Amino acid sequence: MTEIRTFSPRMTEAWLNAQELHFRETDEGFIVPFGRGELGEPAMMFAISAEGPTGEVLVVRSSFDRQYPLSVRPALQAIADEYNRHFRFVTAITVGDDEAAVVGGDFQVDLGGGTFPAQVGRQLGLAMESSFGLRTWLTEHAAELVEGLVPDQELDADLERLFAGEFDDPAAA
Repeated sequence: MTEIRTFSPRMTEAWLNAQELHFRETDEGFIVPFGRGELGEPAMMFAISAEGPTGEVLVVRSSFDRQYPLSVRPALQAIADEYNRHFRFVTAITVGDDEAAVVGGDFQVDLGGGTFPAQVGRQLGLAMESSFGLRTWLTEHAAELVEGLVPDQELDADLERLFAGEFDDPAAA
């Protein structure tokens, strides 16, 4: 029988190790890069953390390497809003600075009532998979905003490898 436990970053770390993902730990949580962009930077990054008063909220934020001119930010927001009307697991968000606008994903789940490692793994896997879906949606729907948006084959291969194991459960190993 699976024992319900208090959520901890070690559950996240165990799942990342079981998936054989490259990651680095920071003071805030874990950074997980995927694929390579045109300039060698990661095509996608995941920031995974435990937030809330007692660290009970699992948070997965995804960011993509694609930057858009600020002039298209209202159109990007409309695309993000349309995505959010159709899909619920990861919320599309737009952010920008003085130079560029980007779209990313945000996922949060409160595990304050307790959880078990397999459930944490499922939540992480689904958040990542949904973020890949958001990136694909963005590529398809923002094509008219910026020339040359095409899916990254290396990123697609990473996705297939990650999800071929149906979210391996580190506790089962």
